[in-house]
Amino acid sequence: MLEVSNLEVRLSSFTLREISFTVGKGEFFLILGPSGAGKTVLLETLAGIYYPRQGKILLEEKDITFVPPEKRPISIVYQDYALFPHLTVEENIRYALHFRQQKAGLSWRKLVDFLGIGHLLPRYPDTLSGGEKQRVALARALAASPRLLLLDEPLSALDPSLRGEVGRELKRLNRELGLTVIMVTHDFSEVFSYGERVAVLFGGRLAQLGTPGEVFRRPASLEVAKFVGMENLIPLEREEGSWFLLGRHVNPAQNYPEGKLFAGVRPEDVRVSRLPLSLPYSWEGEVESLVNTGGIFKVEVKVGATRLTAYLTGHQIMEEGLRVGERVYVGFAAEYLCLLKA
Repeated sequence: MLEVSNLEVRLSSFTLREISFTVGKGEFFLILGPSGAGKTVLLETLAGIYYPRQGKILLEEKDITFVPPEKRPISIVYQDYALFPHLTVEENIRYALHFRQQKAGLSWRKLVDFLGIGHLLPRYPDTLSGGEKQRVALARALAASPRLLLLDEPLSALDPSLRGEVGRELKRLNRELGLTVIMVTHDFSEVFSYGERVAVLFGGRLAQLGTPGEVFRRPASLEVAKFVGMENLIPLEREEGSWFLLGRHVNPAQNYPEGKLFAGVRPEDVRVSRLPLSLPYSWEGEVESLVNTGGIFKVEVKVGATRLTAYLTGHQIMEEGLRVGERVYVGFAAEYLCLLKA
């Protein structure tokens, strides 16, 4: 559906380079990365706001690299909604039709009914709640029947109670209308809730592309691992041609050359018990800290000079009777171990 090849965009103080990926028809595709990584620049290049210095953008096999924004069958919704304050909800929605005639599909009136905002038509944006503004912005974006919907952190400005509601609305649009969606986010929960695949950007480059499971459990680099919350990154030791993790032998699937190698494990994959663990990677240690982060406890266990972090539920904490200063066993299964070159 969408094919981006070797894209390079140069702005005054930033360059997006060597960006290549594809998005299938009807896919919900996510773009993730730290602030300043180039997420919004990439979205705006797809929308036609910026033209690339090199590379191609194909939409449904048609080259749209230098097609003006108003002639692309693409709509974009920003996190601040960008509604016109002097226009009513109805006028905001119909505004898109001034530039692109609505094609076959949902009429703007049916779209209003689909999103449940018919009662808002005579009102002005400053009288709407965050969730209502988001639905109006979506209705305006969809009014001209785009082939591709671009969303720039659409849930970040909403209260926590509204994020799930609007997020489910987005997924419903994607599913029931067969709409292809590309969404920028910084929220890891959104990646797993809505995305089928995710692209990670760092410094204007594509650092990794894959399913949420691949990116979060098998990051391609230390940089990606740190960003996606793989808190346990422990340097391995090399002795007589073999690798060891805190004294336990590690047999890498590939032959790593001399140099630094790290073992990465997600904290939710680490187990902590007062009884010995029958796991290939386990050690005896001491609970150094135990912090309630709101439903999940962050537990740090000191093993020698190394700290291992685990995320446990309140039930697990109570079941194990864990307390700071307790001697415990900490470990993880072999399938959760990820090896990363420095």
